[in-house]
Amino acid sequence: MKLTRVAVQNYRSFPEKTELLLAEGMNALVGPNNCGKSNFLRAVGMALDPDYAFDGRRDVPGQRKFAFPRTTLTFHCAGKTSSEKTLLRYLREYEQSVIGTGKATYADDGVVRFIVSYRGNQKTGTSRQEYFAARGAGDRRGDAELNLKAIGQLRRVVRFATIDSGESLSSLLNGKFRDILHGVLQEHMRAEFAQAEEARETYVGGLQGDLLTPMRGRVEEIITRLFPEICGVALVPSVSAIDETLSNVQIRVRDSVETPLLDKGMGVTGGVLVALLRYLADASRQSLVFAIEEPEAFLHPAAQESLRDDLEGLAEREDVTLMVTTHSPFILSRTGKAQVVAISKDNDGISTVAATASGGEAQARTISGLFRDATIPEMLDRSAAIPTTSWAILLVEGSTDRDFLRVATSRLGHADLLDLIYVLPTQGTDNLVAQAVLLEAEASKPVWALVDSDENGRKARDMLTKRFGLAKDSVMEYGKFLGGLQDAESEWLFPADVMQRFVDQHGEDVVLKSKDRRAGEFRFDFTPSGKDLFPIWLAKNATSADMSRWKQVIDHLAAKIAAL
Repeated sequence: MKLTRVAVQNYRSFPEKTELLLAEGMNALVGPNNCGKSNFLRAVGMALDPDYAFDGRRDVPGQRKFAFPRTTLTFHCAGKTSSEKTLLRYLREYEQSVIGTGKATYADDGVVRFIVSYRGNQKTGTSRQEYFAARGAGDRRGDAELNLKAIGQLRRVVRFATIDSGESLSSLLNGKFRDILHGVLQEHMRAEFAQAEEARETYVGGLQGDLLTPMRGRVEEIITRLFPEICGVALVPSVSAIDETLSNVQIRVRDSVETPLLDKGMGVTGGVLVALLRYLADASRQSLVFAIEEPEAFLHPAAQESLRDDLEGLAEREDVTLMVTTHSPFILSRTGKAQVVAISKDNDGISTVAATASGGEAQARTISGLFRDATIPEMLDRSAAIPTTSWAILLVEGSTDRDFLRVATSRLGHADLLDLIYVLPTQGTDNLVAQAVLLEAEASKPVWALVDSDENGRKARDMLTKRFGLAKDSVMEYGKFLGGLQDAESEWLFPADVMQRFVDQHGEDVVLKSKDRRAGEFRFDFTPSGKDLFPIWLAKNATSADMSRWKQVIDHLAAKIAAL
């Protein structure tokens, strides 16, 4: 059973009906502080937690003081387990009590639509209303007893756990999480649980029968003499039940010394909490809905990426729904099953879903609200595409540089080189510098740059090596492969006759912008159309001899890879 859609209306900063189709993997809600991300998760909690502490002063939108908060959760129920089959049967009976027998129901299609709303006001009080939608019936209700029976079964099938930002382990284990943990342990370790309970009873019996017997006898002797109407005394030791003991368990971690988790930073605590969720997801036979706020809190970026991998693993099961709020691009999943959701709030305090993107799509538009500079999300999109199999990252100024390298390695017999070097076009030297600094700080792979020897390229080289401390041999210039030729660009590595063949085939009026003799050879400047067409033409027509000047570049890169 999987939560597939959430609709929120008249709840906190969501006065307007807001619907979100959930992805199969991790659903990450992003946006600036106070935009409504947490409110959306709490709306889900309001529906799934029957003990939700509703407060009209807090939960009713300020714009609509007399509105009725409402959350609609839509699940897909495949009916794979006996519990799910029972739920669908109960729901079918309930829906037919609304629309009549013999008519198609949501349950027939494995769809469960659960609605929770709060009616009333602060003066008269509010009441929680829970019911299921019936196909084609609008908001009409059915038999109350059938509704309650289906709700009870829904809660046996689906469990909800939430972790608030900065929540302590003790707080988590003493909340709703405790009930889930208790249920999972009874399912997953039934025999061990029963054995532990038996050992507890034996221990309690031993205390009463051995250690406390002399004391009980003496107390009973005195108390019955003083109060003849009392005929006996029992001393019962206070030994917590197994589930209560588990909720009070202390976790200690060992590095150079062994330390209680309570004394560790929030980063370590958050990691342990996610590890507990992973255990629940692996061990539970129930469907689970997890809502986690800011799991990246107090973690450095590399650790955030590792945590993201754990969160992705958490959402792997088809009956686990995962929603997180985050301010970090390093938490966002890039798997195709994941989703990034941008939440925004307007000047009237109304939150909306501004944009969505799957993990496999470009996410710059959805995460732009996390940054002042719009170029940073675009850079993060490009960096996130780096394959894990690459040994190094080579930043170049534009996509034509990458295309030239592809053709050159292919013609010179080094096609496999670009399997080890990920070539990343950066759309100019300004972006190249920013991207290089970002990747150098966070990537585990070597970061190199290949720039033109013109003024912009030289500035980028000096900024990277002198200001940001990149090694000098990490920044390469095309001019160095042409004997130190000033102002050399990537096109200068092609002989003039190759360029002329291209111009003759496509026509000067289409591809040629200018043609000047510099350093004893004609240099060609192409039009935008020419720049797009030239790499395509090379891929079809270039020979290994045409790539002879590129051999120095390819050999240099191959040597750098061999040295790793």
